[in-house]
Amino acid sequence: MATPELRASLAKEQLACIDALGPLPSGRVREGAAAAVALIERATRVDWLPMTALVAVLDATLAVLGPAEAAAHWRRSTLRSLEIPLVKPFLDGVLSVFNPSPATTMPMYPKLFSLLYRNVGAVTVDVIEPGLLIITHSQLPSSVTASSAWASSMAASYDATLQFLRAKAPRVSFTVDAAKGRCPFTLRWTPDR
Repeated sequence: MATPELRASLAKEQLACIDALGPLPSGRVREGAAAAVALIERATRVDWLPMTALVAVLDATLAVLGPAEAAAHWRRSTLRSLEIPLVKPFLDGVLSVFNPSPATTMPMYPKLFSLLYRNVGAVTVDVIEPGLLIITHSQLPSSVTASSAWASSMAASYDATLQFLRAKAPRVSFTVDAAKGRCPFTLRWTPDR
C-alpha cells in the first residue's frame, strides 16, 4: 500500500501557527511531536511528507491545548493556509469564477485535496440543500482514523472555510467510522434568502 502523504507546505504552515501561540505552548507541542517536527523542518515546502508527521503534530496540539483552544488554533491555521502559494492561486481562481458561497465553492474541494494530499483516501462533496452539504472522506488510512485530533482539526478547518465564505451561523459536525475508514462532515449554515 502506498504511503499516505501531504505537501510539506501544509505541515510547515501548521508549525508556524503553533509557534505563533507563544514559547510555552509551542515548546510543549514541539516536544510532544519532536520526531515529526524535525522531519517537517528538514523538508522543502514542495516535498511530500508522510501523513503521520501531520497527525503527530495535530495530536500533540490537542494534548497541549485541549479541545476548545485546539479548535480555535486550527481555525486560525486554516485561514492562514488559504494564503500559502499552493492554495491561494487555486482559491483565487475558484472565487473569480463562482459566486463565493459554500454551495458553489465547496464542491471544488476534492480538486484542492488532490493537490495537497496523496494516498489519503477519497473526498466527495454532496450539496443536500441550501445551507447543508456533506463532505465525506473515505478510504482513510488507519494512521488518520486512529488520531485523536485529525477529525476535530478538519471540522475546525471546514468551520473556518465557512466563515471565510461568509456563511451565516456555520456549524460543523462529524462521525468517524474507523473500521470503514470513513468520516463524513456535515456542514450547515443559514442560507441567503
